[in-house]
Amino acid sequence: MVVTVGRDGDPDRFGPQPPSVVVERYVPQALLLPRCRLVVSHGGAGTMLGAYAYGLPQLVVPQAADQFLNAAASEAAGAAIALQPGTVTPEAVRAAARRLLDEPGFAAAARAVRAQIEAAPGVEDVLAALTRSPADPANSGHPA
Repeated sequence: MVVTVGRDGDPDRFGPQPPSVVVERYVPQALLLPRCRLVVSHGGAGTMLGAYAYGLPQLVVPQAADQFLNAAASEAAGAAIALQPGTVTPEAVRAAARRLLDEPGFAAAARAVRAQIEAAPGVEDVLAALTRSPADPANSGHPA
């Protein structure tokens, strides 16, 4: 398990950890996500989409802003479990993480989200569609 506490956080605050736990201020997601089976986060867009880019199920503990919407969307996709403020206990986190790792439907749903992201048009295609002239036959929805 890798726990990040933020650039201003103090990993030593958590005291000694077992060999299977690493506490760091920051670890680049690109280095970490390929080695993960599950992501536990606040559900910010960067972490959420980064995890889905690797087809990873998620345990989302939203705190503010868009995180509640991201948690709800992830749960609706079947790729996550969200624990709302006031429901987060060590037991609840353990049970949710266990389900996410043991029940294959969550990983399958996360891979389906990854496939949807991969199938989406690229930035160049979207920009071209948005900037095409209304008179352009490509905007009619019919072949030219």
